[in-house]
Amino acid sequence: IILHVEGGEVHDGGDNPDLVEDESFLRIGPKAQLDLQPDFYKRLTLSLGWDHHYGISGEPGRTELATIGLSWALDTSEHVSLEAVFQNGQLPLTLEETETIEVGIGLKF
Repeated sequence: IILHVEGGEVHDGGDNPDLVEDESFLRIGPKAQLDLQPDFYKRLTLSLGWDHHYGISGEPGRTELATIGLSWALDTSEHVSLEAVFQNGQLPLTLEETETIEVGIGLKF
């Protein structure tokens, strides 16, 4: 668990009604992540994440984002993996509501 602080100013909110142009913001709150690997199969990893930010100034008053991920290393050196991630809540900075599932291939060298 870490304490996360983010701040800035919105110059162009685009079509996002949650972003107020020419307004600064400051948010603070906990950010937690837990990675679990079973002893019997180290190539599998379950990740659980949670972000909760309270608005000190600007909008919105608070944001929250939950993340669940699963990664399976396809080789013993863990250079290639299949990954799936589910997110639900508000994305930091853009404040867009999300409820997404992303599936991909990870390459690490």
